[in-house]
Amino acid sequence: MNGTVAFYVSGHGYGHAVRMAHVIRRFRELDPGRSVVVRSIAPNRLFPPGVAVHPADFDSGAVEDGPLRIDAPATGGRLRTLLRNRAEIVAREASFLRNERAALLVADVPFLAGEAAAVAGVPSIAIGNFTWDWIYEPLLAGDHDSPELLGAMREGYAMMGHFLRLPFGQSQGFEFFPYVTEAPLVASVSRRETGEILRDLGVAPSDRQMRILIGMRGGLPHGVLERAAARLPPALFLEPGTVDFADLVKVSHVVVSKLGYGIAAACAAHRTPLLYPPRTGFREDALLEQQLRRYIPMRRITEERFLDGDWKRDLDALAQQEPPKHQVPVGGDLVCARIIRKTLEET
Repeated sequence: MNGTVAFYVSGHGYGHAVRMAHVIRRFRELDPGRSVVVRSIAPNRLFPPGVAVHPADFDSGAVEDGPLRIDAPATGGRLRTLLRNRAEIVAREASFLRNERAALLVADVPFLAGEAAAVAGVPSIAIGNFTWDWIYEPLLAGDHDSPELLGAMREGYAMMGHFLRLPFGQSQGFEFFPYVTEAPLVASVSRRETGEILRDLGVAPSDRQMRILIGMRGGLPHGVLERAAARLPPALFLEPGTVDFADLVKVSHVVVSKLGYGIAAACAAHRTPLLYPPRTGFREDALLEQQLRRYIPMRRITEERFLDGDWKRDLDALAQQEPPKHQVPVGGDLVCARIIRKTLEET
């Protein structure tokens, strides 16, 4: 089988990389003889073993001012710098695609990837729950060059042939894609028994302490966990890295994290309650709040109480919530992998 599939993955946060890792695994099961490469500044460890990851910076993303704020001026400045270097980046990436003998580019969701694929003569599709122009719209509001910047982003997306839209995101603003297909949630689902996972964690199944998973990328700000532990009844605080993340979500009574696709997908797939502080400046969060409530108990904690470790009243209130009756459809990794393979067969 000839032709490599090149996955161009945003390095903003971990959510883009984690969900594309699921798609890559599924695709390799369907097409084991096909070469796969990843182009991203996300950590290599987030992608499946054996997949070549080539670091490259071609995505604007969003600049964070601490864990709970987006720096709008810095984010706009990064986008302007990226677009000033647009021609050079596109030429570099088109050369990379030719050297890799790429048959298809899959983007989540850097807009310049569409332009690079077009220059290289390679078909491309996008996967995501939002596009960056939609995220940037409010961040650039009032800037004199906002129409030009947003237009440049949409030009890149318009060069992609297909958009696979995941849950928990924007519902409009895809008119520049020739085709849009709805896909179920992409999430890792634990298949292990709770008792087995607890044994791996060194926790007795009879232990009735609340298990709290700290799901924030990079951990909590200094001192927050200590303050929270001092104010709560005895609890077990779990952190990523001990066992598989999906297993941790499954055995946790509650996840404490800021919002984001990755944590939302994991909680929804396992119906695990979520306590979250508000994040300022990232448009995705409002839709995550609205849509995720259909599937799990969740509660917003004020930033002040979150940082003070004053979590008890919010955890108690969250525990009193009735679990929603809706179950989120999962299996988006297989749906996307099948479409990728079908696209290859048709090109």
